[in-house]
Amino acid sequence: MIQNRLFGLCFHSVESGKIVWQGQVIGNPEPGWYLVETYSWVDGTGSTQRLVRIEDMREWLFYPDHDAMNISAEYGDARIGGPYRKKLEDL
Repeated sequence: MIQNRLFGLCFHSVESGKIVWQGQVIGNPEPGWYLVETYSWVDGTGSTQRLVRIEDMREWLFYPDHDAMNISAEYGDARIGGPYRKKLEDL
């Protein structure tokens, strides 16, 4: 079941085609809902825990671990200038 496979994955949340949060799925308290911990963009420490519906996670980018998430942020789709994070001069 896909819902159970999300537990433990890292993510970049995407809203309106832009990355908003980075973090990790830390719980599945009931079907259709996930507890996620968001990480600071400054130092990567855990900052906030939120409950999110599975429907709101459709466009998110998921990664098997922190290293994969960081590689995407530096070199992949989640990098500045990539499809989800425009350069400041492009805003």
